[in-house]
Amino acid sequence: MIRAWWLKKKIIRSIFIAKGICMILVVAGHYRPVLEPDYWVTFYSVRHQFTMPLFFMLSGFLFRYVSSADTGNYYKVFFTRKVHRLVYPYLVISLLYFTVKLFAGLFFDLQHPADAESLLYILLNPLRGSSTLLWFMYTLILVFIVYPALKALLRNDLLVFAVTVGMMYIPLTDYFCLNPLASHLPFFVFGTLLSGRVDFDELSIRKNILVILAGTLLFVPTYIFRGSIDLRLARLVMGVSGTMTVVSISSLLTRPEGNIAGRLFETIGFYSMSIYLLHTLILGTIRILKYQILDIDAFFFLGAAVAILSATVILLLLEKNVLRKIRLTRKYILGLK
Repeated sequence: MIRAWWLKKKIIRSIFIAKGICMILVVAGHYRPVLEPDYWVTFYSVRHQFTMPLFFMLSGFLFRYVSSADTGNYYKVFFTRKVHRLVYPYLVISLLYFTVKLFAGLFFDLQHPADAESLLYILLNPLRGSSTLLWFMYTLILVFIVYPALKALLRNDLLVFAVTVGMMYIPLTDYFCLNPLASHLPFFVFGTLLSGRVDFDELSIRKNILVILAGTLLFVPTYIFRGSIDLRLARLVMGVSGTMTVVSISSLLTRPEGNIAGRLFETIGFYSMSIYLLHTLILGTIRILKYQILDIDAFFFLGAAVAILSATVILLLLEKNVLRKIRLTRKYILGLK
């Protein structure tokens, strides 16, 4: 029992570290002012290939991990918990973004302004609404519906993965996030395949380094020549190789116990919900302050560093000291009981 509890603790810690790394990349990627240097455009393009696939993979990993340790109605319990965790924050934060942007748009030029149609898009197509980043939550809810249905129908894990890869080639609409669902479902299934078969916390340092090298060597040429090969296949390869690289790095950061880098990313990963939900409000405020109020075009990298650090630290402290301690914010913003 002690051994099983310790392994579970290590696996969850490794996942939080991976989420922390990915969350920093997401925040950085959403700092997109009009005047951005070429290296920032390249950075955005590179990190875009694996950040969201990683989040879906981790969700699939946890889904299988929890279900393998539970009995009977594990899916019903898991799905109910996830709906609670995703639906309330999605609706509340969507309305918050709509309200803030509606009023801010009266005084400033916004990258994604809000209008009357934005309210309708909250339900129909978040990618066209006033809170585009929340498409992930909308899509993940669909994943928890579609994946169990495919698993019950096909039964074989590899066959499910093959079918979801085939779904990537079906032309779909962004309405109801059907296209994002088809594009990211394979990574969720990939996570379920890894769970129970690969324990990254038990891999040696040498094996983790080999995974990182292999992932990098696979990712880089695929990214460079992505325009010359099938785009969906390129995205699948980059998503899987980038995901494996980040997870292996997170596994290395669990050693030694309590190292500063590991604890830092673990903390960010643990409080990643509020960072994910609200970081664009802070980034947008800093962009307006720098470019429209102070009219400062120089010092891009310094401004980006300040924006990313502010969005991460402020929201981390907000969740830790405020949102988790108030019953209403715990339930309707964080989705916690």
